[in-house]
Amino acid sequence: MTETPQRRDGPGIRDHGDGRVTLGGIMPALCRAVDRRLRVAASREGARELRCPALIERAVLHRAGYFEAFPHGPTEIRDCEYSLQPAACYQCYAELAGTCVDRTVLTVCGRCYRRSEDTFAGATRLWEFTMREVVLLGAADWIRAERAAWIDRVSDIAREIDLEVSVSVATDPFFGPSGRGRRVLQQLKELKHEIRAVIDGEDVALASVNLHETFFANRFDLQDAAGERAHTACVAFGLERWAAAIVAQRGEAAAAALAGRDL
Repeated sequence: MTETPQRRDGPGIRDHGDGRVTLGGIMPALCRAVDRRLRVAASREGARELRCPALIERAVLHRAGYFEAFPHGPTEIRDCEYSLQPAACYQCYAELAGTCVDRTVLTVCGRCYRRSEDTFAGATRLWEFTMREVVLLGAADWIRAERAAWIDRVSDIAREIDLEVSVSVATDPFFGPSGRGRRVLQQLKELKHEIRAVIDGEDVALASVNLHETFFANRFDLQDAAGERAHTACVAFGLERWAAAIVAQRGEAAAAALAGRDL
């Protein structure tokens, strides 16, 4: 039998060593506090909140092109029709499939599962984690403007809680096959931006702001108000990473105050 590591990876984090963590102390309240701020920001922009199941139909993942990017990525269960969701946004596209979308904003929070990580580490690289997403659907010009605005909004939220962050262009294997040519094209078009913070010496993405163009609209038959193929974007936040960044950069006392808890 393989021994499960029992080391502690920071205050309130027990790292099981296999992509799972148990959060204690101020960490659960800190994750909730961060999520409240993100949910309020989404609400201010007119987001309609969904609560989706963690189980997702494999047919939806096929339709979204997930298996093209990650042939061995999903966390399977003993059922041939379902997997555990790897990202929260997929169920939003499925919910709106075949409809007309016009400046549509959704937000959803849920547990997500990605077994494809090469290495797991504390609260920064997890098999099971909590994701808050804001999903944008509509005409191309509006989507591009909103994507740019959300890069600023996420940076502002981080600075409001005194986190030092940077913004960088990245690539996203979720947009179909992850060949070198596609990654280079994504970088040239700047389809993905990450808001990053240093946690215990490591530069980690706290959030990503992703422009999909018509990728998901083609797969889920989404039209804009003019009858053209819609464009989509999403903003994704890893709550455990935000909590870990706050503790690492600001210390336990400031993190406890933000969480509204005593140490």
